[in-house]
Amino acid sequence: MKLTKHNPAVFTLEIKANSTHHQSMMLASDIHYDSIACDLQRFKDHLQHANDTKSPVLIAGDVFDAMQGHDDPRRSPDALKEQYKVSHYFDALVIDAAKFFQQYKDVPVWIFGLGNHETSVMKKMSTNLCERLALMLRLQGVNAEAAGYWGYLRVAFKYKNGADQLSKMIYWHHGTSTNAIVT
Repeated sequence: MKLTKHNPAVFTLEIKANSTHHQSMMLASDIHYDSIACDLQRFKDHLQHANDTKSPVLIAGDVFDAMQGHDDPRRSPDALKEQYKVSHYFDALVIDAAKFFQQYKDVPVWIFGLGNHETSVMKKMSTNLCERLALMLRLQGVNAEAAGYWGYLRVAFKYKNGADQLSKMIYWHHGTSTNAIVT
């Protein structure tokens, strides 16, 4: 599989295939990996399935909860996991998440989109947690890219024999309103 990032909102995923090829893909959002409320075991189960089936993973926002920064009005010391009680809170989030995602070595492609939580951190702290996570993974040889708050992923099945191809377009958007039950 080859992932091409055209800009933060447009990607092409080329998959070499034959006419009977089946390809699954994991699509998710609002994981809030670092939150005490994250159902980490369920997330691990889904990622293990993606790993076992060699499926690309697109997380369309809020990989991180990231609500414990010093100036976040939603901050609650009781909601902070022990490993994040450090002076370099945002660094700790990214380092921990990179170690976590590296376990799934057979996931061929990772795309991490911005959500409202990452966007809030970007505005307040001038750092992009998704870019940092993707960079850390790429430095370890993992095919990972950061994306925007919305985007398009064109999945192109390139047939081995001939010039024909089938393509599918996936559009994602993290949401447009505040206080929504589901984005």
